[in-house]
Amino acid sequence: MVAIVAVWGFRRATPVPTWQVARKFGPLPHVQPANSRLLAKDGNVHLYIDTDAFEPDVVDICVTIDGTPVLSDAFKYDLHNRMFHYCVRLAPGKHRLLAVSERGQAQTEEIIEVTDKLYVSISYTYYAPSWYHAEVPPFFNIHSEPTPWVPDSSFVEPP
Repeated sequence: MVAIVAVWGFRRATPVPTWQVARKFGPLPHVQPANSRLLAKDGNVHLYIDTDAFEPDVVDICVTIDGTPVLSDAFKYDLHNRMFHYCVRLAPGKHRLLAVSERGQAQTEEIIEVTDKLYVSISYTYYAPSWYHAEVPPFFNIHSEPTPWVPDSSFVEPP
């Protein structure tokens, strides 16, 4: 019986596999919707916003162009990967686009050039560590081109 107690009472420190240690995301901050003067139904710049991350399930995304807030909202991961579509009126030329997520711990800045129409997607991405890959830190992927490339079935108009 003494041998059983000795084996039963023995504890070995087992390290947690690195794929089980995920980034900690704080609570969703208060999101104040931006009433932007740049938003226009007949805008020449089409913004498509989405989140491509299972966690956090909801992220705040704030987009500014040339320092002017364009949109600020909370976006929930959608298994169907539907994007939200916004139209913005911008003068021709180069513009500084900034996308920030406080909860999502990501920020990026990109220069976009508007000639006539421009189609821009901003996608929040984060991959938690798993048994088949290491953590990919949160980031925004921004893609722009002068021709439409997002099918109409892939986006919804914001409420």
